[in-house]
Order: sequence, then C-alpha cells, then structure tokens
Amino acid sequence: MNPGIKFRIAVFITTIVLLVLLIAWTAHNSWERISQSHQKLSQMQSQSFQIADHLQQSILGLNNRILRYAAYHNDVDWFIFSGSSKDLQDWLAEQKPMLSSDAEHSLLLQINAAFQDYLIAATAIHTKIYAGRQSITRVAEFADFEAQSKRILSLGFQLAQAHQQTLDSFRKENLQSLDRLRITLFGALGLLLLAAICLAVVVYREMIAPLQVQLIESRQLAERQEKL
Repeated sequence: MNPGIKFRIAVFITTIVLLVLLIAWTAHNSWERISQSHQKLSQMQSQSFQIADHLQQSILGLNNRILRYAAYHNDVDWFIFSGSSKDLQDWLAEQKPMLSSDAEHSLLLQINAAFQDYLIAATAIHTKIYAGRQSITRVAEFADFEAQSKRILSLGFQLAQAHQQTLDSFRKENLQSLDRLRITLFGALGLLLLAAICLAVVVYREMIAPLQVQLIESRQLAERQEKL
C-alpha cells in the first residue's frame, strides 16, 4: 500500500478515535453537570421556602410569648422569649453562608438590624411590666413592638424573593451551559460523521476502486485468452 495512503488512513482513524473520546467526555460531563445542577436547584429552592417560613414562625411565636407575658406577668414567658430570640439570632447568623447574592446579604443585614430594634422594643415592654407589675395597653406600649415585628416579616419575605431570583438566575445560567454542551456534542458528532465519510472516500478511491479496475482487467484478459 502507498505510504501516503497509509498516512491519510492513520490520520482519519486517529481523528475518529479522538472525536469518539470527545463525545464520550462531553456526554459524561453533561450528565454530571445536570445531576449536580438538579441537586443544587432542589437545595436552593428548599432554602428559599425555609428561610421565609422559619423566620415568620419564629417571630409569630415570639410575639405570642410577649403577649402572654404582658397579660399574665409570668417571668417564665420572658425567660422563654429570651431563649427563643437567642436561637433566632443564631439561626440568622447561620444563613449568611447559604446566601450567594449581594441583594440577599443586604437584606439579611437589614433583618439583623430590625431584629435588634425588635428586641429593644420587647425589652422596653419587659422593663415597664417588671417595674410596675401592672397591665399595659396594647396601643400605648405595643405600637413600636408591632411595627418592628411587621418590618422583620416584610424583610423576610423580600429575602425569600431575592433568594428565588438568585435561583432563577442560576437556572438560566445552567440552561445556557447545557446549551453550550449540547452544541459541542452535536459539533463533535458532525465532525465524526465527516471524518468517517472522508475515510470511506479515501479507502474506496485508493484501495477498493483500484481493486475493481484490476478485477475488470483480469476478467478481460481471461476472456481474450479463452478466445485465443
């Protein structure tokens, strides 16, 4: 066989092998990224609901405890309020590493600031009750406390929305990444098909076609010999 033909066939075969490896790598990489993306999306979506729900339930529970304390002047209620508010502070601190966008971090800082104001308002109620040991009116003493409570709940809802927007942005980037991987995969398949066609053309033109010509010539020579 002509050395030039051998070289071209070797090049085509090497190209096909490399393209097959590229397709296998792309498919494997795509599968891993899809799996990781689904896991991260599920985790982020779960966090989005948990943050707002936990914050709302905690604040409503603290509000109820203050109302009981104001109504019955039971120090146990204040003790439970203090412990629960400390738990909520710790929980808020734990949310920081889970948030990824600047908007989320900004809202978390606002929630922490609002919660400090909330505690100050609760402490003011406690001081008044502890000092006077008398019932206090909701309008006069609870206005600031209720305002801080509503402020925290509003910020918590905004944080959940910001987290959802981050989730949507991540989903969009993930789809774009998968589109690029899909284009790479189809491009590799196209190149593989082209290389296979070129290899077939070279093999036919350089190996099969000459053999066919030789076969025809051999038949013609045999026919002439028979006639003679």
